[in-house]
Amino acid sequence: MDELTNDVASLQIAPNGITNSASSTTDQVNRILLPTLGSSDSKKKDKKHTRKKHPGSQRHGEDEGEIDECFAAQASEGSRSLKGKAPNKARNKHRNSKENPSNKSRSHGDVHNTPKSPSAKRKNGDNRQPHKGNNNSNRGSNSHRVNNSQKHALHFETYITEQEGVRKLKAGEVFVGKLRINQKNYREAYVPVAALDGDVLLPSQHHRNRALHGDEVMIELLPRDEWRPLKADFANAMILTETEERQLTDDAKEYPSEFLRKTGRVLRIEREVHNRIVIGVFMPLNGPRVDQGHFGFRPLDTKVPRLMIPVDTAPTDLINADSKELTEKYKTQLFSAKIREWHKKSMMAIGELGENLGENGDVDAETKALLVQYAVETAPFSDEAIACLPPTPWSIPAEEYETRTDLRHERVFTIDPATAMDLDDALSIKRSDDGGFIVGVHIADVTFFVKADTALDAEAERRATTVYLVQRNYPMLPRLLCEQLCSLNPGVERLAFSVFWRMDVHGKVLDTWFARSIIKSCIKMSYEDAQLCISKDAAGNTFEGIAAEIPEVSGDHTAMECAEDVILLNNLALQMRKRRFNNGSLKLDNVKLMFRLDESGLPEDFRTYEQKDSNRLVEEFMLLANCSVARQLHDKLPSHAFLRRQLGPDEKQISKAVAALAACGVVIEGRSSAKIHESLMRMAKEEIRKKETKQVTYDLNNEAAKKTVVQFLTKPMKLAEYICEGAAVKKAYAVELQKAVILDKNTPQEDKPVYDFDEMTVDEIKELLENRGEKMHHNEVVMNTTRHYALAMPLYTHFTSPIRRYADVVVHRMLWSTLIQSSEKLRSPAVLANIAKHCNEQKQASKSAQEQSDKIFLCSLLRVRGGMRKEAVVVGVLDAAFDVYIPDFGIEQRVHFDKLDGLREDLVNFSKQSKVLELHWGPNVPAIHFIGMTEDTGVQTIHMFSRIYVLVESDNTIVPVTLKVTPVRYKDESSIANPSLEL
Repeated sequence: MDELTNDVASLQIAPNGITNSASSTTDQVNRILLPTLGSSDSKKKDKKHTRKKHPGSQRHGEDEGEIDECFAAQASEGSRSLKGKAPNKARNKHRNSKENPSNKSRSHGDVHNTPKSPSAKRKNGDNRQPHKGNNNSNRGSNSHRVNNSQKHALHFETYITEQEGVRKLKAGEVFVGKLRINQKNYREAYVPVAALDGDVLLPSQHHRNRALHGDEVMIELLPRDEWRPLKADFANAMILTETEERQLTDDAKEYPSEFLRKTGRVLRIEREVHNRIVIGVFMPLNGPRVDQGHFGFRPLDTKVPRLMIPVDTAPTDLINADSKELTEKYKTQLFSAKIREWHKKSMMAIGELGENLGENGDVDAETKALLVQYAVETAPFSDEAIACLPPTPWSIPAEEYETRTDLRHERVFTIDPATAMDLDDALSIKRSDDGGFIVGVHIADVTFFVKADTALDAEAERRATTVYLVQRNYPMLPRLLCEQLCSLNPGVERLAFSVFWRMDVHGKVLDTWFARSIIKSCIKMSYEDAQLCISKDAAGNTFEGIAAEIPEVSGDHTAMECAEDVILLNNLALQMRKRRFNNGSLKLDNVKLMFRLDESGLPEDFRTYEQKDSNRLVEEFMLLANCSVARQLHDKLPSHAFLRRQLGPDEKQISKAVAALAACGVVIEGRSSAKIHESLMRMAKEEIRKKETKQVTYDLNNEAAKKTVVQFLTKPMKLAEYICEGAAVKKAYAVELQKAVILDKNTPQEDKPVYDFDEMTVDEIKELLENRGEKMHHNEVVMNTTRHYALAMPLYTHFTSPIRRYADVVVHRMLWSTLIQSSEKLRSPAVLANIAKHCNEQKQASKSAQEQSDKIFLCSLLRVRGGMRKEAVVVGVLDAAFDVYIPDFGIEQRVHFDKLDGLREDLVNFSKQSKVLELHWGPNVPAIHFIGMTEDTGVQTIHMFSRIYVLVESDNTIVPVTLKVTPVRYKDESSIANPSLEL
């Protein structure tokens, strides 16, 4: 979007007035950081790799040597302050945040600047072709080597211009995709490229060229002799020594292409998705000052590079005058910072210090931090948006009664969490003349209040979703709408958009129709209220006295009638659910924590959220409503339909997961969602099987193990996403044509055709494919493009939550267009595709914020309680650590050997082929307590699905506060979760 070019002088005045030359800055920082370059892997023996020394974990499982290595070149003339350059004239306008809500394209030269406002623009940088440097960086997560390119090429390449990028893209020389950085190995990143049927590895920070996690980047492939050999799968992957890995990389040219992983580098940033705002702490590394003009700043997010903060923007008391070290109080103070510029000759970006958020570990401070990190909108709605709201008190206009279906006298009710304030869905059911049922789902008509192309609509689109944290939420719409005028509260008339089905007694849909309506909910039931009705019925009890056990019912309806409606709906839902899973649906539930807060807002207890029949009842009818609306949009507006899809898992990744489980005796068929579901059901029904070894007992049908298997299978799954059907189908055809051109070995590269897909129609692309002999069936392409894998539905969308999701607002407007048979006000497929992209990004940010909030409150609770003892299952075995999954928390954590007191580290044996660890404990040192273990011999074997007890604590010694997991010792009954267990 915004583009500038700043010419950099060879000498710059730092903010504090200190003159820094390029060479002196580089020398100063290199003296601080370059000594760390010598760290390397601990030596391993060829066969069992007996470990003699194990590096410690410092940052989310990263070794300190690896961290320092990543930033060993964080110095050069790029550390100079870059100020005083005027922005160039804007090239593109942002259309009310609608054409592309977060489009921030970068095409510039020496400096990657992040403008202070969306209006700042950049010129194109110079047009020199980047040097294709060789890179043989190590890929293992436990590697500490620095390759030659990192030692000598301590800079980035100049970005190519937008014009050059367009030319290369049309010529098929480059690819565009979203950058993903390896959480456990910062130096590695990848970009999924559909036209190449896989991911392109960016082997080092140098190859990322200043792009951040989530950014859309333009990449080109490195020469084939720089591609990487693919490692084997989970079950038999080798742990490579430095020599072995170097040999494999050097011999890459001898491998067939199908056994090589393509590598590449970033040529330009197409769109900045990452907001460039980070949370972190000042660095006490060899003294906090990186050079005379800047302090070092370490972001908490391991995927973000360290920054240089100008001295004059830091707190005046940051440095202790006597010790010249970081003042004690600032060692654990969290700050926000904004990445402002990143010179191509510096491995560190320059940041602008923001707010002091408070003490690490404080719930309020860490909540502020996550709000900043995930760019959660906390500001009040603008005056322009508020001006779009109706005056209060408000009543339904008379003309709406004349044009809408009047359901005010129908028995309609809501079922929601007890504390819910934004009630956006309601249900109704009644007998039909044919002996079946008329079932209705009624959704708040948000679009009556949120008109297209208004300030309120623009703000709702920008926020895109309500963000739910443990202690509060940040709504997408003003609370007047989401908690009052749109909320389907009991006893008041509300505008709704309804879906009706005529069903038989088995829940099969015989007919579907839609209508704008007016409803009057008679009762607000909680899930617990609805479950009470279901449980009473299951126990054969009548509903006498139910009125005293559920909320008051308004109007001419009774509590008994509402309870009977719940039973009718549940009976239909059970049959619908059974058919859905028989048709291939798959549900992999992740653990959700629920906290009980005290009066001060701090956690005093927690539980895991358990879904019951009442939850599943509502879920089935919401799924059916979303599916029915998706079908309507597809049938009436196939080029515009706003859908939600989930692509199938990566075949290689799911195969690896299945093979790893098979090696542990867990048989899962991964060919389809249906087969995975069948395997899980079969596993649940089998009799308990035990495979005993000398010290380990497997119980694969134990509830903890079953949750672990689900967690294992979740990892290869792709995220569901919003799409515009027309744009997505066109892209699918374009990708196939691009593949055909790439694979065409009969045409010289210079003679291959260049296509501008933006200017082409689907039919034109199809014709070109057919001319190449690539016959594609349109219906099959559409199904593969729109299908939702987990739900096993060919078409799906989000319609049922417009109060909290902007995607649903788009769908409501689109559905109304199909009913009035007009598409005049619809946005173009290209604009809808951009809205879908923005909604995806905001939804993911919201999900990450919610997960971080859960972690903050869990750490707070553990800190008060001094830790909790829980059962854990081993899910990964490495040569210096093992990973455990804790089902009660739904978290996975790594246990490093160097953190285990009494372990004979010189006698840690690891078998690469069988993935088995053998631990030797010192004299009189109790071993780890395995569930079912009856003997302590001082020697212990660990492999996949070993079950152990662990102590889970909050570790306040690390910034940020994180969870610390320590295996419980054998025979230490005081530290076992339940001493009465038969062990």
